[in-house]
Amino acid sequence: MRVTLVAETFSPAVNGVVNSVIRVAGALAARGHEPVVVAPSGEPFRTRDGHLVDVVRVPAIGVPGYRGLRVARPGVDLRPVLRELRPDVVHLASPAVLGWSAVRAAAELDIASVAVFQTDLSGFLRRYHLRALTPALWSSLRRLHNSADLTLVPSSTTGYHLRRHGVSTLELWARGVDGTLFHPARRDERLRAEFTGGELGATVVGFVGRLAAEKRVAALAPLTRLPGVRVVVVGDGPRRRALEKLMPDARFLGLRTGTDLGRIVASLDRRRSAPACRWSRRPRAARSISSGTARTAGCGPAATRPCSPRRWRRSGPTALLWRRRASGPGRPSSGGPGTPWPTSSSSITPGCSPPADPVHRSWH
Repeated sequence: MRVTLVAETFSPAVNGVVNSVIRVAGALAARGHEPVVVAPSGEPFRTRDGHLVDVVRVPAIGVPGYRGLRVARPGVDLRPVLRELRPDVVHLASPAVLGWSAVRAAAELDIASVAVFQTDLSGFLRRYHLRALTPALWSSLRRLHNSADLTLVPSSTTGYHLRRHGVSTLELWARGVDGTLFHPARRDERLRAEFTGGELGATVVGFVGRLAAEKRVAALAPLTRLPGVRVVVVGDGPRRRALEKLMPDARFLGLRTGTDLGRIVASLDRRRSAPACRWSRRPRAARSISSGTARTAGCGPAATRPCSPRRWRRSGPTALLWRRRASGPGRPSSGGPGTPWPTSSSSITPGCSPPADPVHRSWH
């Protein structure tokens, strides 16, 4: 089967959407399918199994303040591209500008389309003080996703949220983590000693992700002033210089990938996941569990919000997440069964799905 993966951003940018597209393309190629990526940047690449995946680039523009990030120019006509590629299905990875062009072209050419909701764009508007644009954004997203034949969501929480905003035809596409790469066996005591400076009993708190305003990495600043705590920041982005000035005692490691990243994550004592994308797929939660690294309490000031999929909420030796609104202050979430999302737009608080084992889920 020929599958065209349409990505709003692609390499050399490093983010969750880019990573998921690469992994999905690799999984498709390994199963004998023919994936092709359509994106505003990037070059043909080889998957882990050695399959060559072609990248078709469309006219693009740069994003001020984001080095290496390019997005599609509005109004790109993808009909000629899809006619040439002749895909059996079009996969829309976190569709927005280029996604609109792709879903319209697919509809006109009678090609099946599947949209994947991965990024909370409304959260970005809130973070950058553009709340006034939220109604227009959801109107556009609603029409876009309802134009696709199917929208895949990563959690029941996401599905509930989209259904409330009028998006129909939803299916759950649960995500997981590479349990081989992110595994407790990769813990490196020598590396950890570098983080602590050899201090006995010190706690290493880490953040892994893009260093942008919406990630709220600055919330770690108070920890850098606590005795016996060492903060490690992994990643790069437009806020790096400002964060380095704000947290001079933190250790910034820059962009890390592969086994190097797995070793770092396994060597942390606590990890703080970025709370910005409230309805994102949250692979970080499973990554922390599979690495034997405890997560810090969810979302800091926003801890009462359902910022991680309820189906991943579990208490035990590696993770404990809180749901104050449902269980009262200081009590863990009950984790009882509930409906994935409401069948109407009424205000229904969804229950918690039975806990799943994220270690054994795959990225495919």
